[in-house]
Amino acid sequence: MARPLEGAALLNTYHLAGMSLFLFDYDGTLTPLIDNPAEAVLSPDMKSMIEILAASPTDDVWIISGRSKEFLEKLFGHSVGLSAEHGAFFRYPGNTKWMHLNGEKPDLSWQSDVVSHMKDNSMIAGSSVEEKDVAIVWHYRHVSDHDKGLLQAGKLKKELEDKAAENGWPVTVVMGHCIVEVRPTSVDKGEFVKKILDEMAQGKNSPDFVLCVGDDVTDEDMFHAVHASNLPSNGCFSVTVGGKSDKATFADWYLPDPEAVYTTLKMLTERPSP
Repeated sequence: MARPLEGAALLNTYHLAGMSLFLFDYDGTLTPLIDNPAEAVLSPDMKSMIEILAASPTDDVWIISGRSKEFLEKLFGHSVGLSAEHGAFFRYPGNTKWMHLNGEKPDLSWQSDVVSHMKDNSMIAGSSVEEKDVAIVWHYRHVSDHDKGLLQAGKLKKELEDKAAENGWPVTVVMGHCIVEVRPTSVDKGEFVKKILDEMAQGKNSPDFVLCVGDDVTDEDMFHAVHASNLPSNGCFSVTVGGKSDKATFADWYLPDPEAVYTTLKMLTERPSP
């Protein structure tokens, strides 16, 4: 069970670090979850905190989200590292070129069958299907009867897992906040975090401080990757946001909402007293 984040320990470790790595989810972490995801725009104050961290030569900042490349780039520009669609694509800070996680586009031959199954078998009032570059997502946030949407989501997840096994699709089916998402097995946030940590180690620039923050089941892969690394555990802070404080998670620490995330970042970006 995650414990309430201890600000003093976090601040002290950050100030003593030579190199720091920040890994942030977007929805539900840097901005509250809302009914219309298109309106989940980063507040000026939160954006300012991210920009202050990114401006430091000893801080590496990454936004690792299920959002599209276009959405993230429009929102954050080029000052931070970006990873879209749960790690499928990434773009280094200060760069304009997007790359595939594994160097090449994954097998997407299953996508049309998944879309057809969702549209033919799972559509209820308020649900929708989103076709991303590599992932297919069934949304039920606008279903008026949440329990009905949740029941349909569980049914859809089982159906798609069975079809994937039957047809040999190289996919993972996950349930998140009001979604069922199908994505390539080779793609998840944890694999991307491993890549970043490996690159930093190869450059003899491994971080002394890691703050990894997320709120959803897809962020558990990030937490697991941080724990599985060779970094000293006392320098790694994996933080889950929102929900019940006793929820099952790989994270060590807990914050109640994005406002608490903002307060934490503000504490880190303030100059220490002389």
